[in-house]
Amino acid sequence: MTHITSAPQTTSVAHDDRIRSLRWAVPAVVAAAALSAFSVYGDGSLSGSQQASQEAALPWIIAVAVVLGGLLFGLGVPRLLGNRRLSGWALAFGVIGIATLAAYWSGLPIVFGAAAILLGSTGRHIARVNGGTAKLAATAMTVGLLAIGVDVVGTIVSLYH
Repeated sequence: MTHITSAPQTTSVAHDDRIRSLRWAVPAVVAAAALSAFSVYGDGSLSGSQQASQEAALPWIIAVAVVLGGLLFGLGVPRLLGNRRLSGWALAFGVIGIATLAAYWSGLPIVFGAAAILLGSTGRHIARVNGGTAKLAATAMTVGLLAIGVDVVGTIVSLYH
């Protein structure tokens, strides 16, 4: 008779970081795509040819958000979650989110803002566990939230000008 034992399964930290990152990726990319679609279909002031042009560009804009979000949250963010300079990277993504507000209709500020919030919140948690200050991480989270908020408000305001 054989005896089968079941050892508890453990997952690697890298695997857990990737799953955690992808849980942020899906809502960020969906929100970016929805905002892009809203910017096209919510604008009632466009003429027929302008509307057709906007509609033709929309799948490409959404594809860019999906690919960028997949690369960012599938490859970049999971690797950065274990980085010592986590809060600095978080702030960098927040600043990129602010910079992409120039193309607010693309939804990219949402993708970069979400990355800043995820990395910043992790950096804040690590800093608190280690007894340090979390000022840079908190700043990164604020900048990420600001990028997302300004993107949403800017899109709405641009449609109802």
